[in-house]
Amino acid sequence: MNACLLAFTLNLPSAHAQTPKSATLEIASVPLDSPSTTTPAEAITELWRNIRRGVAESHPLSPSAEGLKLLRKTKAHALAENKNCIACHKDVTDMHNADTVHLSCVDCHGGSGSAVTKERAHVSPRYPDLWKSSANPVRSYTLLNHEDPDFIQFVNPGDLRIAHRSCGKCHQNEHLQVQKSMMTHGCMLWGAALYNNGAVKLKYPRYGE
Repeated sequence: MNACLLAFTLNLPSAHAQTPKSATLEIASVPLDSPSTTTPAEAITELWRNIRRGVAESHPLSPSAEGLKLLRKTKAHALAENKNCIACHKDVTDMHNADTVHLSCVDCHGGSGSAVTKERAHVSPRYPDLWKSSANPVRSYTLLNHEDPDFIQFVNPGDLRIAHRSCGKCHQNEHLQVQKSMMTHGCMLWGAALYNNGAVKLKYPRYGE
């Protein structure tokens, strides 16, 4: 049971140590006899930042096979794949303009870069009657929950429902952190608005989307 104990380690006399050292996970060392130039609040804030940073750095994700393949793609290869795309989308610029990695449209959006017709190049939705134009229909978020993942990626490669297939092929750690961020949902916005206007008495968010 002690093997699961998570504790702060202080430089206290050994008589106060009740838990075997081998069973304690040391996440911070705070010498009691050293002068401190920070306030307790600042110290706690920095401690939690280090904990979060340590978790992210201690569990890095290896590059995926698809990501490694993209790293080896040449600029000439990417331009060749984009040839048919930019034949119609003439004013679209490179959204991933970098000298280190050369991506084509289909690397992020999916679809077929070799097709010569719109119907073959684009990914078709499961419910075409609801997608009458390039504009999003009403309540598109709910509608996309019922769509094919290929279509979601085609419409928005940054959608977190499929971002592991697009952005996450190279940016795996970033994708993981975004999924866990409170900015991923609207809970903080709803909670702050309701509490600040006296609608609810709870500071901890209970409402959101």
